[in-house]
Amino acid sequence: MALDGIYLSLLRKEFDPLIDGRVDKIHQPSREELIMTIRTKEGAQKLMFSTGAGSARVHITTADIENPKTPPMFCMLMRKHLAGGRLTAIRQDGFERILFFDFEATNEMGDRVNLTLAAEIMGRRSNLILYHEDGRIIDSIKRVGQEMSSVRMVLPGAQYTLPPREQRLNLMECTKEEFLAKIAENPTAELSKAIMKTLEGISPVFAREAVFFAARGAEITAEQLSGDTADRLWFYFSKVRDSINDGTNVYTVLKTKEGNLKDFCFCDITQYGALMVTKSFESPSVLLDYFYAERDSLSRIKQKANDLFKLLINTSERTQRRVQNQREELKECKDREKYRIYGDLITSNLHALQKGMAYAEVQDFYDENCPTVKIPLDKRLTPTQNAQKYYKEYRKLDTAEKKLTVLIAEGEQEVKYLDSVFDSLTRAQTEGDIAELREELFQEGYVKRSKFKGKPPK
Repeated sequence: MALDGIYLSLLRKEFDPLIDGRVDKIHQPSREELIMTIRTKEGAQKLMFSTGAGSARVHITTADIENPKTPPMFCMLMRKHLAGGRLTAIRQDGFERILFFDFEATNEMGDRVNLTLAAEIMGRRSNLILYHEDGRIIDSIKRVGQEMSSVRMVLPGAQYTLPPREQRLNLMECTKEEFLAKIAENPTAELSKAIMKTLEGISPVFAREAVFFAARGAEITAEQLSGDTADRLWFYFSKVRDSINDGTNVYTVLKTKEGNLKDFCFCDITQYGALMVTKSFESPSVLLDYFYAERDSLSRIKQKANDLFKLLINTSERTQRRVQNQREELKECKDREKYRIYGDLITSNLHALQKGMAYAEVQDFYDENCPTVKIPLDKRLTPTQNAQKYYKEYRKLDTAEKKLTVLIAEGEQEVKYLDSVFDSLTRAQTEGDIAELREELFQEGYVKRSKFKGKPPK
């Protein structure tokens, strides 16, 4: 995702009205999320901190997220140190993907102390770290021991240090000459990747958009950047710099035509043409609130549909196996005429047969050549009883054929129906769609009625 250093800087500007506000409430809805309510003269705002690998972010949220009955230990610690504290500053070093929230709070002794909450937005290495003004770590939402990282430990009592940082240029401060000289250090790299190695806090989608504008849609390497292409690229960066300074950014979300969320950025994205649908927002926080709420909603929908997917797959496979077994049985029914003929041949030769015989050697008058056939007999039965036994087997197979033909047709129709429901489930966009399919499967007898109607009790 494109929550890069530039986007964080725009969020930091949006957070400015929160400075001098007081920490009113702190909640931890999940292991990797923290919500802090800051109360100012204009009202209360909720700050969402997330350190999830695929959802790391910090922004103002209006979402109503349910909290656990018992607060986690990190939440209790945050309340102990920051509850009632005053937010004094929000800092960012260049376009580094870290926001520092400085607080003035009161400790257990009643003394004023300065604490900092570092929100590190770095993918799977994202973290939320609270430390004293002398740099001593109080605790973090994710503890990192020596077995996890030999470069940088994040543990209570350890000294807070910044993550390793590469030397890159700041887009807002560098000159065109400095930029071109730096990008020439990676001549064979794709231009978009070279830009990411040159400028600090640049996301892949933004780098590709800059190249798309400069090279008019062509893919070029860094060594091919010269002349008009270089001028167009710097012109694009100049426009972005102006929009950042003026606060005129257009916050854009990218969606596929099927409605799946793809990416977001702090500027217009045109590189995908008609392959993507864009949606614009006026605020960076509103975009993130929408993006992750929508994505979490889709994730919840898939999770709620997961049991139905498993049910449909298992039922379909079971039905197909049953139909296949029935087809095999039907093949056996094709030999039923043989048993009727055996019964007729035994009946017509009762005078020549006796109880205790293992075989009956008789002429087959159903064949025009009248060959001699050897019919197995049950020694314990009389010839008449043996004939009745073959007639019974014939009737059984004849009845089975009729029933199996019907059952196979019904099974094939059931498989088609299950496939259609599976297809509808893959296209479900809302929880209501899933509820309708669940109700339909209940009516058809595939699922049981849910024990609870509506929301379960807390």
